[in-house]
Amino acid sequence: MNYDIAPDYSVVITVVVIALLLMALIGGLIGARKGKGSTGALLGFFLGIIGIIIVLCLEPTREELIRRERERLAIQQAIHQPSMPPDWP
Repeated sequence: MNYDIAPDYSVVITVVVIALLLMALIGGLIGARKGKGSTGALLGFFLGIIGIIIVLCLEPTREELIRRERERLAIQQAIHQPSMPPDWP
């Protein structure tokens, strides 16, 4: 038997690191929509898919809810505003 060859774990480590970074990115994107981007990224990185599930269950911050409501009202006002015909005097 040849015991000089050590197992090469570089591929496994690379795949694990890429998976962790991908989970952090997904968690951060989901968390950003709730006003908690860094929390989502950290949970995604350290807990993986469980962290992403936790981020999905988090409530949005008060500031995010206010921003969404303002955006909704602006869109609603733009839709209901009567537009002037092009030949209007």
